[in-house]
Amino acid sequence: ENTPSNPIIIASHSQGTNHAVRLINEYISLNKNLKKRLVLSYLIGMDIKKNELQMKVCESTNESNCFMSWRSFNENYYPRKWRYASNIVSVNPITFYTDSLWSNKDHHMGILMPNQKIRFKKTITTRNNLGMLWVKLPKNMIFKRFKSKNYHRADYNLFWLNIRENLKERLSKI
Repeated sequence: ENTPSNPIIIASHSQGTNHAVRLINEYISLNKNLKKRLVLSYLIGMDIKKNELQMKVCESTNESNCFMSWRSFNENYYPRKWRYASNIVSVNPITFYTDSLWSNKDHHMGILMPNQKIRFKKTITTRNNLGMLWVKLPKNMIFKRFKSKNYHRADYNLFWLNIRENLKERLSKI
């Protein structure tokens, strides 16, 4: 299949993900031309069921015409106010697989800090569990300031370079 002209990538977070899901389901998926142009969707920070979209889940590092989703929490944490279950999508943003294996710390490319610097390379491991992304942070004084076990606010920042480099790889295959 040829590369579509003007390919579309959707990147959303939190409430924006709810809007992006509606946009895909109620507008893009009904328009053959737009549907062909939508090459990737990053639908991050909300629970998305496996059959909620008329688009397949990205299950490997170089697929296109698919979507990714994850919600970051501390390892072994089961949140009371968030839904989790085996029918909710979670793609590991370090490995870009949907399996439940812990990622290798050496594959973590760093965290995007508020000052726009990349810090703490090779510090995080992650795994998918029941539609959640469990994050194992290092035992470092800076990370002890994370009092919450919910890392929703950092869903992109924790994996910024991994996402960026993987996007380049995916786009090179289109």
